[in-house]
Amino acid sequence: MERSLPVGIITKGILKPNEFNLKRTKKNLSLGEFLKAHRIGEELSQTAFAKFLGVSKQRLCDLEANRSNVSIKLCKSLAKKLGLPPEWLVKLALQYQLKKEGLRLKVS
Repeated sequence: MERSLPVGIITKGILKPNEFNLKRTKKNLSLGEFLKAHRIGEELSQTAFAKFLGVSKQRLCDLEANRSNVSIKLCKSLAKKLGLPPEWLVKLALQYQLKKEGLRLKVS
């Protein structure tokens, strides 16, 4: 499924997340780290990316900096806009929240 970015934005297609990429990372990515890497890979400003995702620039900044927990509803919305399986972003968000709280549980 091809995502539709605003007119004038060219996608670079640098990040194509999948289970293989997830397993190859040396550390667990947080949702915020993924969003920031994706935005930079697409060469988008926070303002342009926030507009594409349907969130405020401040909310995107908070997400990228892992300053707030993310709801499953927001993960599903972001995944839809990025053309990703919602389970993938939910997994990133939940795994980071567990790690942050010092719980040694694994989301699979």
